[in-house]
Amino acid sequence: MPSNDGGPPHDLVAHALVDSVEHPVPSEELTRHLWSARRLRPGTAISVTDGAGSWRLVRVGPVGELDPDGDVRSVPAPDPVAIAFAPVRGAPRVVCAEADRGGG
Repeated sequence: MPSNDGGPPHDLVAHALVDSVEHPVPSEELTRHLWSARRLRPGTAISVTDGAGSWRLVRVGPVGELDPDGDVRSVPAPDPVAIAFAPVRGAPRVVCAEADRGGG
């Protein structure tokens, strides 16, 4: 069941980036992460995204396989964000740089 914001459920053990949610194929790095580091077992539900607003539930299969488990869903782009701050010496440059990177 999706979250209230249209995105994937928040109780999944992983949310992964793939090239295509239509045909999810894990990269070498993702394969190593899910099957070796996280030690996910076949049948475990995770979600995958293409990073452009589409996602779907999949089940972990044998090593290197993600089996689709539901329809592809899309989340609409968020409304533009406005950032306001009090001018402090040196802050405008830092605030603008962080805002451009997404603040993370």
